[in-house]
Amino acid sequence: MRVPALEEELTQVKEALASAQGDTEAKTKGLIESLAQRNAQVKELEQHTSELNQKLIDAQTEIRELRARIDTQKDDLLMRYFAYGGMVAGGGLLFGLILPHLIPRRKKRNNGWA
Repeated sequence: MRVPALEEELTQVKEALASAQGDTEAKTKGLIESLAQRNAQVKELEQHTSELNQKLIDAQTEIRELRARIDTQKDDLLMRYFAYGGMVAGGGLLFGLILPHLIPRRKKRNNGWA
């Protein structure tokens, strides 16, 4: 009596063990697939981060160049204003020196006072 009961219990345990092994293999496959997906996502995110970092570096370089260009343009504008001011001052000086020679002078009257 015991032998058939033990054999039946043995077959049940073997079936349970086979079922557990099948479940374990299925879970392992699922975890491996999930790990592969996560690794792919990590690689994709790392690549995206690398691209964004490169874009940031490019943008910062462009900003530095544009700021340098603005500073240069400010200096050029200031020099242009100085040049225009110098031309106006020089023109006024020449005009002030030449104008008295172009206008005839009045002759002094001698009224006896001097």
